[in-house]
Amino acid sequence: MAVAQLARHPQRPYTLDYVRLAFDEFDELAGDRAYADDKAIVGGIARLEGRPVMIIGHQKGRETKEKIRRNFGMPAPEGYRKALRLMEMAERFNMPIITFIDTPALTLAWARKSVVSLKPSPATCVRCLV
Repeated sequence: MAVAQLARHPQRPYTLDYVRLAFDEFDELAGDRAYADDKAIVGGIARLEGRPVMIIGHQKGRETKEKIRRNFGMPAPEGYRKALRLMEMAERFNMPIITFIDTPALTLAWARKSVVSLKPSPATCVRCLV
């Protein structure tokens, strides 16, 4: 029970908190280049000890307006496409990827007819892991 309380603590740091504390610079990149930008996923290029790295993580928000804007940290399909786009960019430029995974679940946006489906195959996702 104590672990769950820590995980839900309102002052627990989120991705952008860690970025501000641990990295010298951070240029956030937005959008999935297919449909929209999912604010639940943040990512961009940062510098760690002078070396460029790709940061990808969930961002939940602290205040009610920000939580709603970031969908409480629950990514939609465009968030996963954005993460994949950033992983491919990191691969192209030979940058290490640092991820901050902190999500309660994925959003029900999967059911929306207007959202372009996640087109990358599972093989593409596996390639990014190797």
